[in-house]
Amino acid sequence: MKSDELIDAEFTSVWDGGIEITTKCRVNMETKEVMDISVQDLPSSVLELFEILDREYVTINDKEYPVFGTEAKDVGCFWYK
Repeated sequence: MKSDELIDAEFTSVWDGGIEITTKCRVNMETKEVMDISVQDLPSSVLELFEILDREYVTINDKEYPVFGTEAKDVGCFWYK
């Protein structure tokens, strides 16, 4: 993989109708794989409040792109393992 195919980005998960958690990640622009997703260290009492994952997206150059699990790998979407 060429080094210029990997770029820094932000990964956001949206919970329960609007609670957003954003962390750093890297994206392979050739394969659209989102990787090295940082984990935000939140107290368990806060994590217990999150019930429904509404959506996930990656922000690249101020533009949002939806992210899916590996099932989206073959259809050209941004994805992660």
